[in-house]
Amino acid sequence: MSLTHCTPLNVKHAALATEGGLPLLTRTVLFARVLVAPVCPAESSPSPADCQPQPLQAAVVLQTSDGSVDIAVLNSNGEGYLGLGLVGLPAGAYRLHPLSPRPGLPPFPPADLMVMVETEGVTFVEIMYDSGIR
Repeated sequence: MSLTHCTPLNVKHAALATEGGLPLLTRTVLFARVLVAPVCPAESSPSPADCQPQPLQAAVVLQTSDGSVDIAVLNSNGEGYLGLGLVGLPAGAYRLHPLSPRPGLPPFPPADLMVMVETEGVTFVEIMYDSGIR
């Protein structure tokens, strides 16, 4: 599995954690999978294997927790995976703002997601888009 392209928008806003004025190198990782569902009309529970949520290529903006600063644009790959391992990305709260692949048309992005990035660990998030199928 490969991680995807990460485009920093304004690195100076991705404030580095510091200790004694020097950057504190952290090993925080934000990892997500972008999916779309439903993929079959009138799905029953449990869903047949071919009606499970499907991977989606989409862009998600990583923002400060209040949404005032865009830190990076993350693009999921063909398997729906996106990852961000920024050296110095401080642990803390962030907002994920999923973008519409086709504005006004399905699949529709979910509302913004708040995520807490942990120190020295991997934070996993599932981002579920709505296919519009009913």
